[in-house]
Amino acid sequence: MLKIKSLLFLCVINCCVVFSSGASSQFEAGVRVLYMMGDVPFTGTIDRVLREGNVLIKSDRARSFVIRHTSKLGMKVDCYGRICERDNVHFIRGGYDTSGKVYEVFNSGHSLVQSQGTGLRIRKNIQIGKSYKCVYSLCKEDVFTLNDESIKILDIFDNGMILTEKNYPGDYEYLHIGEVFEGIDCKVSNENSSCPIRR
Repeated sequence: MLKIKSLLFLCVINCCVVFSSGASSQFEAGVRVLYMMGDVPFTGTIDRVLREGNVLIKSDRARSFVIRHTSKLGMKVDCYGRICERDNVHFIRGGYDTSGKVYEVFNSGHSLVQSQGTGLRIRKNIQIGKSYKCVYSLCKEDVFTLNDESIKILDIFDNGMILTEKNYPGDYEYLHIGEVFEGIDCKVSNENSSCPIRR
């Protein structure tokens, strides 16, 4: 097994990326990786390992081959930080709220997300919210009244966004937790919820 000669930790906000100055045996044919072309991230699969820490990558999007040093790559992992494969997530696409499922996670702090109706897109982990059963004292399946409307929580994310259903099935709307934290009148809640809300 080749030994990583040195490590350089680059921390950006709450996301750390590990760069290696030497080749690692973890980078081998068939491994899924993320690489940069300028400021744009792409994903691909290592086709073969070359000399001096370089690898030949078959790109997913460009449908071509590129050569990159392993120190410039993100490697596919099951989880990185708080984000794991198959997580439900929220993010902004084209100025609009949307949700999706994490398809792949890379140790560069990026995830490949399957968004609703738009296929796979690469997102930075710090730009997406992860779905949880409860955030603060709001939980999935809680039903509350806001502005005289009955609202049910379908999903709730750690970036403060909530997917709600109002009035009738299919009437979906994203709200921020700050919009509903005060003045909520809970009508129904699951037995594990701490609703009604208290600050």
